[in-house]
Order: sequence, then C-alpha cells, then structure tokens
Amino acid sequence: MKRTDKPRAALAQELDAARQRIAELEGILARDTPSLEVHARTFAQLLQLSQTLNSSEDIDSFLNQAVRSAVFLVAAADSGSIQLLDADGETVRTVAGTAMGSGGQGATVFKPGVGVAGAAIAARRVVNVADVTEDPRFIHAGMPRRVRSLVVAPLIYDDRVLGALSLSSAQAAAFTSTDEALAELIADEVVIALENARLIARLRDAEERLRKLNAALERSAAERATAFERERALSLHILDALGEGVYYTDAAGKILYVNPALCALIGYEADELVGQHTSSFRSLAVSEAQFHELRNQVLEETERAGTVRGEVVVRRKDGAEFDAEYTISKLGEGLEGRYVVVMRDVSQVKALQAQKDRFIAHVSHELRTPLSNIITRLYLTRRQPEQQDTHLDAAEEAARRMRRLIEDILDVARLEHGSMTLQRERVVVQDLIDDVFKAERPHAASKAIAFTCEAPEEPLFIYADPARMTQVISNLVVNAINYTPSGGAVTVQAHADGAFTVIDVRDTGPGIPADMLPQLFTPFFRAGQEEKGGTGLGLTIAREIVEAHGGTISVESEVGRGSAFTVRLALMGRAP
Repeated sequence: MKRTDKPRAALAQELDAARQRIAELEGILARDTPSLEVHARTFAQLLQLSQTLNSSEDIDSFLNQAVRSAVFLVAAADSGSIQLLDADGETVRTVAGTAMGSGGQGATVFKPGVGVAGAAIAARRVVNVADVTEDPRFIHAGMPRRVRSLVVAPLIYDDRVLGALSLSSAQAAAFTSTDEALAELIADEVVIALENARLIARLRDAEERLRKLNAALERSAAERATAFERERALSLHILDALGEGVYYTDAAGKILYVNPALCALIGYEADELVGQHTSSFRSLAVSEAQFHELRNQVLEETERAGTVRGEVVVRRKDGAEFDAEYTISKLGEGLEGRYVVVMRDVSQVKALQAQKDRFIAHVSHELRTPLSNIITRLYLTRRQPEQQDTHLDAAEEAARRMRRLIEDILDVARLEHGSMTLQRERVVVQDLIDDVFKAERPHAASKAIAFTCEAPEEPLFIYADPARMTQVISNLVVNAINYTPSGGAVTVQAHADGAFTVIDVRDTGPGIPADMLPQLFTPFFRAGQEEKGGTGLGLTIAREIVEAHGGTISVESEVGRGSAFTVRLALMGRAP
C-alpha cells in the first residue's frame, strides 16, 4: 500500500506559518540588534574602565578619571561627581567632579542623609530624581547650575558604605532604569578600584615606612657597630697602656689576648702566647696535673664569686720565676666561659715588705738596747754614786744613739713627703770632707782601716746645704768603714769634672752582688750583714738629699774587691 502524502493545502499552510515566524524573528532581530550592540559596547567600555581604574595608583587622578568615564558611559549624563565618607563616618565630602576646579575648588561637605547623595548613602541604594526642582533633598551647592535630573549610586564595599557616585543631566527625567543599573555597575567598579588604590597606597606607605625603618635600622646598626668598634679600640688601647699584665682566655684555658705589659712581664712575644694554654708559664715546681687541679679550683670559686684574687709563682721565658698577684674575673652575657686575668709582679713588693718587717724588728731592737742601757745606768748611778759620771756618760751616749735613729726615721718621712727644707749657701767641698774626716777618723782607727782623703788645693765651690751635704758624705763614709774589714782602706776623693764637682767614697769591703745594686737606695734595704748595724736608711737619705740639690749619686761594686759611691753636683764659679 502506498504512503499517503499530506494534502497540499496543509503543506502550504505550514509554509506560510514558517515564513511568518521568520519574518517575526527578522523583525525582532532588526529591533534588538542596536540595543545589543549598545550593551556590548557598554560592557566593553566597563571592562576598559575597570582596567583603567585598577591601573591607577594616584587616588585623586583615579577618582577624576572615574567621574569622566561614568559621564561617558551613561549617555544621559552631562556631569558627575564622587562623594566619600570621612574616616569618622560623620562627614560626606565631594572629592572629584566635572564641576570642581583644580585643588578641590567647588567641593561640598555635608552629613550623611543630607542631600540626594546623602540619602543614597543612608539608604544604601540607587536614588533616581527625575526633577530636582521638585525634590527638597537636592542641594545645589557644588553641582552644575543647570541640573534637572540626578541619579546617585552608593559606593558599597564589603557591607561598608564608602560614598556615592552622582550623575546629573540638564534634562528632566533623563535617567532610565538601565542607567540606574549602569550607574550601579560603574559604582561597583569604582569601589573595587578605590579599595585597590587605597590598598596600594597603604602598601606603598607601609613600604616607605619599612624602607625608612630599614634605613634607620641600618644607620643604627652602623652607628652601633662604629661605637662598638670605637669602644673595642678604646678598651684595647686602655689594656695596651696598662702597666699591669692582662690576658684573656676561653673556658679551656687557651689564651685569646695578651697586652704588652704581660709580654714584658714574662718575656714572651704576643704571638708566642696567643693560642697557647696558660700552663705555658707555670712554675716548674708545679706539675701539669697540679696546675690544672689548682686552676679548676680557682675557676669554681670565680663562678661563685665573680672575681677571685690570689698569688701564684710564674715562670718567665728565660726560666726565671717570680711571685705574681692575680685577679681573675668571669665575663658577662654572651661571653660565658671566658675569663680575664690581671697579673702583676709582687716580688719586689714582698721583698720590700720583708725589709720593712726586718727594719721594724731592727728599730725595735735598736731602741730597746739603748733604752735598756739608760735604765741600767740610772739604776747603777743610784747604787754606785761614786761612778756617777761614768754611768751618765754611757746613758748620754745611748740617748744620742736613740736620737740618731729617730732623726733618720724623721728624715725619711720628710723626704718622702717632700717637706725637707734646704738652707743652701756657697760651700767649699774640701771643708765638708775635712769635717767628716775628723769626725770618723777614730772610728776607722779602731778597726785599723787606712782612712785617707784626696782633694785639690784649689777650692771646689758648690751651692748646697752644708749640714745636709755633710750628712751625705758622713753616711757614705760610715757605711764604708762599717763594711770594710780590719786592715782595709777607705778613701774619699774630690775633683772637678767639667761643670761638676765629683765626690768618690771608695772602700775595700766585700762588695755588693750585682742583683742587689738596683735596690741599694730603696728604703729599708740592706745588702746583707745586718749585724753591721744601722737602720738601712742611710743610702736612701743620701740619695734624696743629693737629688734635692739637683745632683746624682751612683754606685759601682765588685764582690770581693769593694765598692765606690760617686756624688756629682753642679760646680759653682771658682774663687777670685
């Protein structure tokens, strides 16, 4: 059976309906194409506006650009402005607009809720005023003179109202709902770009503050480094200038620094000590194990007390040893386990103290002996009146001995305090020597010592205190006689040497060891043989008197052959 075709009339009817639908679609297309083209152009312009606004870094120029772009995009608008809330949220300020002059001229300030823009901000929605002359909310200030209609879109970001975008027209009812939507879209773009610009501004401000902070920190660090280096250099300069030895070690005892005084004290160069252990200059009488045990004990005490003082025997590079006083301190924060040690040679101090102790004992003995003698003679005077003169003479001699001792002690005290007064005058040296010779000749004769004087016939004049210079010569002669054995010789010589008068006192005594010569003029020092008598002050007094006259005194000695003391004083003009 054949398939039955549709009736021609039905087909014709469907064809006419299709043609009619095509015609309707063509009409719609013809009607809507311009509108679609406008929307496409609008969206393209919005995209360009977004890119333009978000690329701007200066907020003022960005806001003015936003106003111009909004006026361009909303065809009905012929002017516009942007209002922003101040940080306190209490004031609305016009910050950009086509009617504003340069420098913000023409800007208005009002409260939120005041004016059309204030109403849009307060209501958080778009406000479209068809005729501003009929709307009491309208404020003409800051707006173009010929304004009839107005559309205002609030600027809202993250539920915060930032301000408003206002577009105006000289025509009444110029803005449609499409314009409202477009103004709202533009406002959204402005908000995003505004926040971006503000964020960029804050970032730039933070970056600038950070840059300034970094610069300040760098300056501070540089200044602190400079100050630290200056303080370090000053500290090293002070340490280098100290007369006492200083060294610095780590916890293991390795030497990290030594000052020049320590090098001079123990005879090493700095590079010979740095990096070495402190046991390098321990006494050979102390074993390595004993040294470390003692060191650990000292460090434990230092950890408790902070600073410890003590004495130790130190060995120099040449092997000689000496008594040293040390002060060890632990260093503070950041330098834990580090120690600084100050050391000084106390050998001479201890030797001097020993001399003083011996001197006090000797003075006590010397005073006790004549005092006992005086007491004994007074007792005998009462019991033996017939021998009164003998006893009184002995008591008087004992008293003179006590007086001499006391005068020597007082002389030393006056010399040390610089309070000795010299009665200087023109003096003949030969007269001084002659007075001493006459006074000490019996003493020399009692020991069978050949005592002679040699001086030129021509007088040698000096400007001196005759009593004090006689004391100097007498001290030297008495010492020479005391230390010269029987059968020996003591000679006093005087002669001119250029502009100086030279007085020599020579003896044939036992001589003085070379290592004692530097201490010979030290108070209380005696070169052995304490039984020879005296206080150990004579040479000290002699040196101080000579130097007070501007002269010098020196000694040469050889063990087993004797000694020679030489006094040099300025020579005055010869007698006419």
